[in-house]
Amino acid sequence: MLEGGEVALRRLPKGSPQRALQTSWNGRDLELELVADADEFDPGALAEIETNDAIYLGVVRKKQGLRLCVAVEHWLDRAKLARIQALWNESDAGDGQQ
Repeated sequence: MLEGGEVALRRLPKGSPQRALQTSWNGRDLELELVADADEFDPGALAEIETNDAIYLGVVRKKQGLRLCVAVEHWLDRAKLARIQALWNESDAGDGQQ
């Protein structure tokens, strides 16, 4: 993920996507700046961060104004995920022909 890149940030499990800018990585901590204040991202909140290349899952460690620090626990590469989904769909299509 490029610094300064825009991401979609969502509180899990059912939050609405919020726009944020990625400001830096520090180990597994991802620092973000919200475009608009959102109360649902208090420390301890589960978060999903979507970029064009990946989906990151983590926990909000701290919030100061519009700045968040999210401890990333898991990530999914979108290209690899798309290949798995394509193979899965091919497998499902083959099952219906038997």
